Amino acid sequence: MRTPVQDPEYPITQLNQLTARALSPGINDPGTAITAIDWFSLAVAHIADRDMPGKVFMDQSGTPRLLARFTDYAGIMKAFYAPARQFARGNVPVLIALLESLNRLADLTTMRDRLAIIARHGQELSNVVECDRHTGYDLTGFRQRHAR
Repeated sequence: MRTPVQDPEYPITQLNQLTARALSPGINDPGTAITAIDWFSLAVAHIADRDMPGKVFMDQSGTPRLLARFTDYAGIMKAFYAPARQFARGNVPVLIALLESLNRLADLTTMRDRLAIIARHGQELSNVVECDRHTGYDLTGFRQRHAR
């Protein structure tokens, strides 16, 4: 059995599966998908402005002893937002929830590289919304949030 300590992407995969199932045609439960998005952004909020652990661990003399495989911030964000964006296609409330979660994360960091990652995911969401055929009213709500 995998655990979050063994594999940091494991809980992300679980939230993605929850989102995918909630948005499947047989279930069609955007509220559950939005809850999964909120849980993810709440978890990432804890690392929004923190340094990620290094990948090389040294002994007292400075000799590399362990090369660890950690997922970086970009990897964590991509692991959740790329699939969630695909699952949410055509579902404006869920797309808006994804964008609002990115806006909340952007408010929590001053690190330029992380702000760039967040902006990139926001632009990808915007691309999805613009390619789908939504009413002007639906687009207005999304565009107002994306303008942030």
